[in-house]
Amino acid sequence: MARRYYSSIAARTTLSADVTNVATTIGVTAVSGWPESFPYTLIIDQDTVNEEVVTVTDRAGTTLTVTRGVDGSTGVAHSAGAAVNHGVSARDFDEPNAHVNTDVKHVLVVTSGTRPGSPADGQIIFETDTDSYFGWSGTEWAPIGGGGGATGGGDDQIFYENGQTVTTDYTLTTDFNAGTFGPVEIADGATVTVPASSVWTIV
Repeated sequence: MARRYYSSIAARTTLSADVTNVATTIGVTAVSGWPESFPYTLIIDQDTVNEEVVTVTDRAGTTLTVTRGVDGSTGVAHSAGAAVNHGVSARDFDEPNAHVNTDVKHVLVVTSGTRPGSPADGQIIFETDTDSYFGWSGTEWAPIGGGGGATGGGDDQIFYENGQTVTTDYTLTTDFNAGTFGPVEIADGATVTVPASSVWTIV
C-alpha cells in the first residue's frame, strides 16, 4: 500500500470556486499547516449529504490536483465556500488492521516447557501462520535456520544450525549483514544478492 501523509496542525479551509463532480483540480482559500508531501486525504463537505473523500496528489499554491471519490465516496459537485478538511477515512484504519492480520509474523525464543513439535529451550522460531495469534501448533511455528538455538546434553545453549544449500533466490536486506556457517552451496538457478552496503560472511 502507498504511504499517505498527515498533519496535526492542518487548518480547515473552504473551496475558492465551484467544483464539478469530475474536476481533477480544485482551488481552496488556504493551505495552512497542510502536509508538504503527497499524497494526503481531504474531506469536502464533511458530515453532509455531499461529503466526498479525495486524495491530493500535487499542489501549486492553493490549487490542488486530486483523485475524486476515493475510499467508497462518490464524486459530487461542490459549491464555492464548501468546507474542506484534512483528515482520515476508513482506509486509514482498514489498511494497518489488514497488515497486522495478514503480513505480520512473530519471532519467539523458546524459554521453557514442552511444546508441540518439540522445539528446544533457547531455540529461535518464527510464526508461519499469521492467523495463529500466538497460538501453538507444530504447523504454525518453525525454527529459524532449521534449528537455531539447539541445546546440548546439559541444556547448554551452544549450537546454531543452518542448512548447507541455498535452493531459492535471496536478497540481503539493505544495510544489514548476514552470517552463515559453511561450507554452503548455492544450487543451480538460485541467486544470493548482496547489496553494496551489506556483507555476507561464511565461516
